[in-house]
Amino acid sequence: MNTKKRVQKITPFLWFVDGKAEEATNFYISLFKNSKIVGITRYGDEMPHMKGKVLTAVFELNGQKFMAIDGDAPMQALMKMTKIDVKVLMQA
Repeated sequence: MNTKKRVQKITPFLWFVDGKAEEATNFYISLFKNSKIVGITRYGDEMPHMKGKVLTAVFELNGQKFMAIDGDAPMQALMKMTKIDVKVLMQA
């Protein structure tokens, strides 16, 4: 029986605007040895003005996972609110 407790690793995420998630991801992996892009999810046809841009990117810096998120539309919607409206954020 294994008596060691398993510790859940936390994956920090970085939120970027103006389509900078991919640029930032490439910059970070260029700075650290043993770094790589694990996966990229791009906007598709459902958001024509963002099509092809990075929605999320998972990358590793010396074995530690990070997630970069491009939050243009949700962030812009959030900044206009005086009270958080989840429905509006989901639509953004």
